[in-house]
Amino acid sequence: MESWQSTHEKVKTHMSNRSKILILTARTGGGHLSLADALRDLLEAHYSVTIVDMLPAFFHHHYRFIGRHALWMWAIEFHTSNRPGSAVAYQRLLSLLIADKLKRTLDEVQPGLVVTTHSLLSHAVKRIMRHHAPEVPFAMLFSDPESVHATWFSEPGADATLAPTRESYQLALAAGFDPQRLHLAGWPVREQFYQADTVNRLWQRAAQAGDWGMWIGPEGAEVARPAADVMKTALRAATRGSNDAATILKIREILDRAKREIEALEKRS
Repeated sequence: MESWQSTHEKVKTHMSNRSKILILTARTGGGHLSLADALRDLLEAHYSVTIVDMLPAFFHHHYRFIGRHALWMWAIEFHTSNRPGSAVAYQRLLSLLIADKLKRTLDEVQPGLVVTTHSLLSHAVKRIMRHHAPEVPFAMLFSDPESVHATWFSEPGADATLAPTRESYQLALAAGFDPQRLHLAGWPVREQFYQADTVNRLWQRAAQAGDWGMWIGPEGAEVARPAADVMKTALRAATRGSNDAATILKIREILDRAKREIEALEKRS
């Protein structure tokens, strides 16, 4: 795996002499913003870094609503767009919604490099840049560690693509990405997490909260993968039965029963 220093040197070769970097992201989950912030921490010593949320406000309201009240709708949208053809079509439509804002941002920032940490801002962004800023290189940092969403693969023509894991790197190769422009880079980490006091304070806060403090120990790690597999299977089944209320109800009953049984184990321990 390449270090972030060596990856930075390779990406820098795609840049012009200008020392401004524009990072595009969106407030649809904390991961995309965290990646953008981590990139800024790593690059701002050498470049002027600007982070811009490029998705329309409607997306944020929609994401918050379905995240709180309609996870089944999120599952449908996720899986429906997770196909090559629909992923491209979805981003072509999105490019119409973000075109004016992206063009204004490019004109104002005048970046030497554009980087995205959000899959919906991949092909949609490059599609606009091909006409409005063809001389500015475009890079993508995958936010998916294992099963990479098809919307990331809708733009294999990025000047540089950064894969955080070996799994995402191999999937990108299989999807036809040029190995000369694909880099196994690992995860960028915010500067504050290199400080031991900050890390210890965060873990202590997590343990006190009780909601996810159990992930600190190896016991939590033992059940993390099977729990994730159950959730993926449930979402897949819910999507395939999206028009069948009985299927959705049955899935909820299974999950509720599993939750009650695990809670019973917790009470006995």
